[in-house]
Amino acid sequence: MNNIKKFGAVCGEFQDVADFITIYIAEAHPFDSGDLADEYKHKYNTHIQMEDRIKAAEGLSEEFQVGNCPILVDFMEDQANNNYGALPERLYIILDGKFEYIGGPGPSGYKVNEVDDWLNNFRNQKLKQ
Repeated sequence: MNNIKKFGAVCGEFQDVADFITIYIAEAHPFDSGDLADEYKHKYNTHIQMEDRIKAAEGLSEEFQVGNCPILVDFMEDQANNNYGALPERLYIILDGKFEYIGGPGPSGYKVNEVDDWLNNFRNQKLKQ
């Protein structure tokens, strides 16, 4: 969950040079899988219908309030997840329709500091122009 807070900070710091979105995909840790302890804070079950996914995304949005970063919801057919290999989480930077940064799959490949560095370099290059 600290990664979400770091990502929120990056969204705020670089809102002058980038647009941010989060796409909520299939629940990475569904409570009904039985793999999580009862005291686990986020008790979202496997999504059966789109309304389940929307409700979970709304809960995420309310809890983390990631500034200027709207949360979109992937279709039940998992189009975004399948196209971008996002499960359980992944970071991308797209500039003029081209992938400039593709982070590794999370949680170990979810490196907000690399996005921060890329955006910092991008901003500095813009300032020099």
